Amino acid sequence: MLEPRLPVPDDFVLCRYLAAGLAVLAGVDPGLRIDLARLADELDTEALRNSAGRELFTNPAKTLAERMSGRRVVLAGDCAATLALARHGCSVLLRIAHQVVAASGLADAVVALRAGFGDAADSLFHDEQIDGHCPNGRAWWR
Repeated sequence: MLEPRLPVPDDFVLCRYLAAGLAVLAGVDPGLRIDLARLADELDTEALRNSAGRELFTNPAKTLAERMSGRRVVLAGDCAATLALARHGCSVLLRIAHQVVAASGLADAVVALRAGFGDAADSLFHDEQIDGHCPNGRAWWR
């Protein structure tokens, strides 16, 4: 069992599973060098960088949450791994933020954009501080 440094809700244990998987890989392949302590330090740094005490303009997590608020959002992946990550992100957003978000393959997202689901250029590159409120209420991230 790989104990966490800090107790966290079960919704946030993906990093622990990743670290356990990397430790197993390092045990199976001695040539593979994985510094789990460094990984843990990097994850701690990222958690501090995204903490609630940081201002919106210096906190990527708050910025992303602000941009997603009140909009229809699709998380798209271009391969099996990124699509699985998009699906995981959608399930976390539903459980934690009570926000319904769609997961889609990148090709399907592009087809939806071409069919008129939002203006692709405005939605993809829209910035609230520069462009003001997004008139169509849609934003896309890959």
